Amino acid sequence: SFSFTKGNSFIPCITSESLTRSLPKLPPGWNLLKWDLSNPRIFNKVIAKNPNTLLLIAGKPWENDFSIYQNIINKNNLTNHCILHTKFIPHKDVEHYYCASDLVVLPYKKVYQSGVLMMALSYERAALVSDLPPIKEVITDNENGFLTQIGNHEEIRKKVQYLLENPKEMKAMGNSGKIRIKNEFNII
Repeated sequence: SFSFTKGNSFIPCITSESLTRSLPKLPPGWNLLKWDLSNPRIFNKVIAKNPNTLLLIAGKPWENDFSIYQNIINKNNLTNHCILHTKFIPHKDVEHYYCASDLVVLPYKKVYQSGVLMMALSYERAALVSDLPPIKEVITDNENGFLTQIGNHEEIRKKVQYLLENPKEMKAMGNSGKIRIKNEFNII
């Protein structure tokens, strides 16, 4: 049986971080990012300063064959910093992937809405997202998440670096995001 967070949570996370992080087989004491690989050199710069950082890629590829991304991982020597769970993830296990993550990075170029963002915030995870109009309806920069200019990889790197060096602020952003989701987007 699982112990959930206290209070009226919108979507509860398991309180035991060690249990949550063990299910996707994550080592303790490492930073975990959910991030795409649109610019692997940026991720390489992040792990150069924070070697205990992992990239979690979870879920069945939707539009593309994953071999494209596997080639990026291999070409950029990222294998030891990536955890790949590129399969269908049953609903009962989704929370473990969000709750194990420290930061969700979504450098969208075009989007009309983001279920991944809404889920990340619901699970009280900090999010770093492109400053697209639909995203700005959900995220207020430096209040309940972090916005970056579309395609500005250096800004993304700097903000990820800052958040990894300031885990209390990252945690506070996750909390603010969850409150916003619960108060403004909860239809239950």
